[in-house]
Amino acid sequence: MKKRQVNGTHGTGKSLFVEMLRLLIVFWMIPYILLSLVFYLTYFRRDRLQVENTVTASAENAAETSLMNLNRAYEASLQASYDGEIRAAWEKFLKDGDEYDMYGSVTDYLNRTYKYSNLLSNTIVIFTSPDVRLDYYTYSNVAGATYRDVREFKQTAADAVREAASSLDTGVVLVSQDGHLYLVRNLVEKNYVPFAVLVNELNMDKLFEGADSVVFQEASEILVDENNVRSTEGDSRDVSALYEQLVLDENLSKNQTGRAETMAGYNRSLMMAWGQCDFGKQTVTFMYRLNHRDMLSEQHYGRTLLILSFLLLIPILIGSSILIKKDVTEPIDRLVNEAGNIAAGRYGTTIEEFHGNREIATLTDTFNRMSRSLDYSFNTILADEVAMRDARLKALQSQINPHFLNNTLEIINWKARMAGAEDVSEMIEALSVVMNATLDRNNEPFVEVREEMEYVEAYLTIIRERFGDKFSFTEDVAPELMGFKIPRLIIQPVLENVVEHGRDEKGKISGRLKIYRESLRDGDIVFIVVENSGQISDEDEQRIQGILDGKIEPQSHTRIGIRNTDQRLKLIYGGTSGLTIHRAEDGHTVCTLTLDLTSNTDKETARAREACPRK
Repeated sequence: MKKRQVNGTHGTGKSLFVEMLRLLIVFWMIPYILLSLVFYLTYFRRDRLQVENTVTASAENAAETSLMNLNRAYEASLQASYDGEIRAAWEKFLKDGDEYDMYGSVTDYLNRTYKYSNLLSNTIVIFTSPDVRLDYYTYSNVAGATYRDVREFKQTAADAVREAASSLDTGVVLVSQDGHLYLVRNLVEKNYVPFAVLVNELNMDKLFEGADSVVFQEASEILVDENNVRSTEGDSRDVSALYEQLVLDENLSKNQTGRAETMAGYNRSLMMAWGQCDFGKQTVTFMYRLNHRDMLSEQHYGRTLLILSFLLLIPILIGSSILIKKDVTEPIDRLVNEAGNIAAGRYGTTIEEFHGNREIATLTDTFNRMSRSLDYSFNTILADEVAMRDARLKALQSQINPHFLNNTLEIINWKARMAGAEDVSEMIEALSVVMNATLDRNNEPFVEVREEMEYVEAYLTIIRERFGDKFSFTEDVAPELMGFKIPRLIIQPVLENVVEHGRDEKGKISGRLKIYRESLRDGDIVFIVVENSGQISDEDEQRIQGILDGKIEPQSHTRIGIRNTDQRLKLIYGGTSGLTIHRAEDGHTVCTLTLDLTSNTDKETARAREACPRK
């Protein structure tokens, strides 16, 4: 073989350094800038959403905490009605008229029940009868209350409480008066006629403790219905004005009913957060003016970090360019030049050793060794090709022609008939049929049922000769299915399973083949059922199902055959088709091949389906 000379064209293309620099800019710097921009927008959007969610969540938590405290106060107020001690003292007073005795009983109960509450500052009982002249009250030192608060109630709020209680019936109501908030309910006799009013002044610092934890707030105001009950120390009139605009923007109602117990929201344009909770028929509203500067402090930090990272990109780009030129492009240029010498047929040329980086050094060393050994390899390649041709020729000559085997069987069959050995002749014919079916010289993946039954009969002929009277088998095939096409040799693995595992307790093998078709509402299904006298245990049935599902590796030829059969049917006809093996009620083993004609879209089986007429 002559040496081939390839003339390289060097120095005519673009510079590798320029190309790599361009790639750095296009695929690194520009994407970095774009990603940074996307990150910038995404970061601030996410940060804004996070701030909004945080503000909304804290406002809702404040409303929920306040509602929980209101419910606690309600339960404490209800305790006076449940215990009945005040009513008992009142009924005793109606009988004996001793108010001092009633005063002692009522005051003692109020002290025991409400004096140490941190949620209720004062508890006052106002009897409706003009005959009662003493004051019934207690105040909680735990809540920071004094008798001055009781006196202030009598002077400023008693009349408003009586008016609210007059139309209250058995419910409760919140009454706001001069910066105080009272929980008012009627105490009723057994006939539900009110005899007194129970007034619990709420400790608003404890009641609305969650309102102070709303993030980024700089001013707040709390309303019960439309009455201001608590404000921050600053002027809250601007908060009220913002809330009026919020009501218009968010389509809110100051006294919403029939909704969730708590709700909250955030308005970015107004820098306003709000929360609401329902207490009976009243609505408690929380309004918060937010500090815009505190909310944006995180975003300023992110913007600064992004600018610094972009400035750092420039020296990285310069340093990468120098490194690429020194340790990549220049050494590769030397390799390209020397490769041109090898292409011209000047084998054995070498390059000076490179010490810059391991990859290029390895490439240089490999190039040198390749160049030195190329002469030897080139001289020996022709001999190797000749040896390979000889080996292929010998392999072709060693193959046995299937036609030769078929012709040989025909000669043996003719000899057997001439000698009168009809059983031997029948065995040879059956073997020939099975072999022809296996070879599939016409390359037909589908055959008609009548042809498949010929293969079955040939196989059964061999098995009957093998087992004699110990083997019996019957076939029941619907006549209209004889022209229906099914996959070639699809029944063969199931018959092998009968022979391998179909023995009964007496060592006999009996089986039955049935092929029929059912027209269901969803489509047509062809069933090929093979039943044998063998018995399988529950453990065997689980193991077989594991083999079919691919969870257990089959250990025998027949197990491999049934799994392959199941996979063939699923591939051809769809997932609803396949092979199932189960134990019948009489203990026999039943193998069922299901061919779902509805789910199949294969052209060959579509034509086969047309060849099978409906009943």
